[in-house]
Amino acid sequence: MKQSSIYTVLLLIAALLPLSAFSQTNTLIGEPATNEYGLSICVDDFGNTIVGGTRGNAALVIKQDAQNNTIWSKTLSFTTNSQYTSEIGFIDVLADTIFGCGWVSTGSNIGGAVYFKLNAQTGVPYWIKTATSSVSCFSTMRYSNGIYMLVAAVNVNGIDRDGKVIGVSSLTGQIIWETPTLSLRFPPYNADHLDDFTGATEIVNGQIFITGRSYVNGASSYSMRALLIGVDITGNVFLKRYLLNDVLNGGVHRFYGMRIEFDGADSLVVAYSGDDNCSGCTDYRSGILKCDLLGNVKFAKYYDIQGVTIEVVRSFNRTPTGYVIYGVVNNGLANMRLFALKTDKQGNYVSCKLIAPPTGVYTVYCGVGNFAAGHNEYRNGIHYFLATTYTSNANLRDIKKIILDDNLDNFADCSLNTNVAVTTTALTPFSGQLISVDAAVPFTFTNSVASNNVVITNQCATATISLSNNTSCTSATITAQLSGVSNATYTWSNGSSGNNITVNSNDTVFVTAVNPANCCIYYDTIVPAIPVSQTFTLELPADTAICFSPGQTWDLNAQLGNLSTPLDYSWNNDPMTTNANSIPPFVVSVGGTYWITATDGCNTLTDSITIDGNVAPAVVSTTSIQVCADDYPYLLSPTLTNYTSVSWSDGTTQNTLNVSQEGIYTITATNDCGSATVDIEVTTLPNPTVQLPTSIDTCISVGGTVLLTAISSDVTDFQWSNSAASQSTDISSSGTYWVNASNSCALVSDTVQVTLNYLPDVTNPTNYTVCEDDYPLTVNPVVTNATSVVWDDGTVGGQRTINQSGNYTIYAGNDCGIDSLVIQVSTSLLPIVTTPSLIDTCIINGNNIPILAQITNAQTTEWSTGNATDQIQVTNSGVYWVAVTNQCGTDSAFSTVTINHFPELYLPAVLDTCFEIGVGFSYTAQGSAGNYAWSSGSSTATEWIAQEGSYTCILTNQCGSITQSMEVNRMSAIDLYIPQDSLLLCYESINQATLGIETNYDYEIWDENGHLIDGFIDETGWYTIHAYNICGTLDDSIYIDLQNEQYFYLPNAFTPGEDEFNSVFIDKGYNYVVDQVEIYNRWGQRVYQESGTFSGWDGTYKGVLCQDGIYQVKIVYLNCAGKETVFYGHVVLLK
Repeated sequence: MKQSSIYTVLLLIAALLPLSAFSQTNTLIGEPATNEYGLSICVDDFGNTIVGGTRGNAALVIKQDAQNNTIWSKTLSFTTNSQYTSEIGFIDVLADTIFGCGWVSTGSNIGGAVYFKLNAQTGVPYWIKTATSSVSCFSTMRYSNGIYMLVAAVNVNGIDRDGKVIGVSSLTGQIIWETPTLSLRFPPYNADHLDDFTGATEIVNGQIFITGRSYVNGASSYSMRALLIGVDITGNVFLKRYLLNDVLNGGVHRFYGMRIEFDGADSLVVAYSGDDNCSGCTDYRSGILKCDLLGNVKFAKYYDIQGVTIEVVRSFNRTPTGYVIYGVVNNGLANMRLFALKTDKQGNYVSCKLIAPPTGVYTVYCGVGNFAAGHNEYRNGIHYFLATTYTSNANLRDIKKIILDDNLDNFADCSLNTNVAVTTTALTPFSGQLISVDAAVPFTFTNSVASNNVVITNQCATATISLSNNTSCTSATITAQLSGVSNATYTWSNGSSGNNITVNSNDTVFVTAVNPANCCIYYDTIVPAIPVSQTFTLELPADTAICFSPGQTWDLNAQLGNLSTPLDYSWNNDPMTTNANSIPPFVVSVGGTYWITATDGCNTLTDSITIDGNVAPAVVSTTSIQVCADDYPYLLSPTLTNYTSVSWSDGTTQNTLNVSQEGIYTITATNDCGSATVDIEVTTLPNPTVQLPTSIDTCISVGGTVLLTAISSDVTDFQWSNSAASQSTDISSSGTYWVNASNSCALVSDTVQVTLNYLPDVTNPTNYTVCEDDYPLTVNPVVTNATSVVWDDGTVGGQRTINQSGNYTIYAGNDCGIDSLVIQVSTSLLPIVTTPSLIDTCIINGNNIPILAQITNAQTTEWSTGNATDQIQVTNSGVYWVAVTNQCGTDSAFSTVTINHFPELYLPAVLDTCFEIGVGFSYTAQGSAGNYAWSSGSSTATEWIAQEGSYTCILTNQCGSITQSMEVNRMSAIDLYIPQDSLLLCYESINQATLGIETNYDYEIWDENGHLIDGFIDETGWYTIHAYNICGTLDDSIYIDLQNEQYFYLPNAFTPGEDEFNSVFIDKGYNYVVDQVEIYNRWGQRVYQESGTFSGWDGTYKGVLCQDGIYQVKIVYLNCAGKETVFYGHVVLLK
């Protein structure tokens, strides 16, 4: 790598970083385990690059800023067929729009062409158009005045390819026009093989120029010529030439046009690869030729790079002073590299560089069939190219941006650029007319699959720079280490190299590290920490005396002065605290001598202090004590520390005190630091009391309980004989029960004798429902705890026999009381159903009759038809039964039904027919069975009709008769009249009723695509009027021109004053009228104005030819309906 340029740039970038900033950059795009390759790169006005290529099987678009940080990345799926690979061959950016084209392929076979338009800010598609089965591919896409022109190659028979150009709307992507496929041949072979359109110029003055190759695959030779094709913005092919080497001179020559550029208003420059003596075609070289717009070659130069072979051009840039060819050397060999060759405007060699990675291979992918040259850019003195790189596995490629300055040196890269010698050969200028065999092979494009966001891993993110700073009192040694990389190269801001640097100031130091394995470049900064020579100060307070209370501490503060760098310090030989900017207080809890030592690396200071420490007295005791009445006298014994004397509130001076009653007792402990006092309150706790009733004798219900409650005082705990632990407990049986009551001083108890008696109880179902034939009923209620049982009728005992419905009461008693129960008995009746036994009636066919059942006492109903209501509807004769049920039984009934139908006859009121007069036809009446009688005397359903008139038929059966008549008409011929054969109108749409169509029968209107018109016509074209009746049809047609489409075009450059060609700036198109024209120069001065029409601007202002430059254009034009459109654009004036 050339340090004089690359590291100067890198250090300028690093100089812009903030202090302690770490950043990284890399011109490599791709995942290590995924196959990526690119063909096209472009640059927007902000220096952002957009790369188009392929990732896996999907098309890839990635936008990066000028520092190679990814802004967004998308994959575009042109097809859902997993066998195909989607590839982008060309991409460009204009303002906020990205547009491009490419193809899908499987293996080495082309599948079909694609093109797309994206939002440049987000990458979201406006539209994607695909023709994935067209066996074609696009190599270039250019824009001008609302039209994209796309350059294609079409596989016409599985072997040969032909050229083609289409124009599409920039708004919708829909095809506006397309050229035929161009099968190109050059004499004398007149044979076709491969006609590849590989590159095209921008659209200038409504024209685009295309280069590529015309390739004859014949037995006598394999001749190939660079071609030059011209197409205007309306799809007219106006130029077909081949360039270099007259084929009549003999020999095998191959020249392959790869890229083409305008160079001024009247010149084209083509970069090509070829071999002028192609017996084995093993030494391809690169070249440049310049020609005029008619294909006349001005010069042709041929360059042979020394020490390499097979030089293939892939990209080409035009600069203000010359040209740069970019491509591959040793193509297809193990040591493939890139080359960049620079010439002046006459094609004279200036310099050449070979570009290689530190490891692995550089190559340039060129698409399926080697037909695509992609896109590159030269902007602001910088060349932007693309390459593909890999180490050992060609199926794990990554995309590489090659960014060169005007000296062909790399920006932000570690590629190895080597100067190489070049020899130049001037070729004889020549061009000839191509023979073209055209064929109509239309394209059909459909909307494609949408895009997906994709994450592109930053391969530089796996490493970081670590910087260590080793300082002395007068200097600092800074060491850099790129993590995980043993052979990284380092460059410092003072120009030195190596992984360390020694500095004598605290100015910020920048370092750049390069990883040669992947060309990742890392930047970082550090500020050295060299101590300032000024001596710092350190001071502790003067010696002192301190009284310490228990748990109390004192903060010992060291005073620092003139501190300029961090220091290390230690208290009382504790471990050293390092790199401190201040010293926190040292916490002291006892007296003694304390010292501190501090050093800033250059100076060491020590200071000490002596502290006379005393501790205040302390008294610790419970402040509230409860004493049982039987425990007096009671000894108070608090804990005393650090005291010299003790006194109690009664004058006692001992540490303990015996008390005999309640009260508050105060103790005070004293020493030289003061005194401590505690009040101790003594209270008396009484003994507990408890009392239960002497005995309990009571009645309860079965399952009931009795609540026992102890009367007590001063009790904290209860314990009953049934294990209850509260003041009350529930009991459910007779017996003796006791309770213990206690507190912390004593335990007392009491007992009680309990006798429980139970009330009588009667239980039984209270309601009975008895079927009328199930009496007598016997009931036997359950009686418990009773000494006597009697019923309301005097019956004694628990069982009773019942013969009818009613309420029956039973009573049960004992010494505790009486219980009673009322039993209710009800009677349920048997169900009853009746129906008519015979039904014989006539009904209209399709109607029905009801059968109604009379039902009582039923819970469910079921008919032989499955119905469950009291009525059914029947349409057929037969026997129908119904059954009803309840809990007591079932009843049923039967009905025999006979149904006859009234006669039915279906004659049309009017019978339109096409019979031949004098011949007639037979007509059969549609009706039910019965006796038919026609007005003619016929007695069958069929009547012979030989003339128009009224025919009557009577149909009779057992239910009656019906009479109908019909009128027979013979249809006349169809009449159809259209007032005009064509209409010229100025409407968006018209109602079909306004066409004035007259016919004696019905009619329809169809457009030329076979669509039925329903109401309004809104497109220009032929329309068919189809009149019809049952006997036949009649068609006529009309052409309707609505004039509702306009085509408006302005050229983007013109050359006034030179010759008769392109000397006037004027519009082109149809179906509009120019209302106003205004043209302004770059300073906003209006130099041309015209109203009512536009006769064309000759480039003058007040009779003087204007200067070269860009002029703003405003044109207002009207459509045929007077709707106004305002167009803003620009035009370049070239003298």
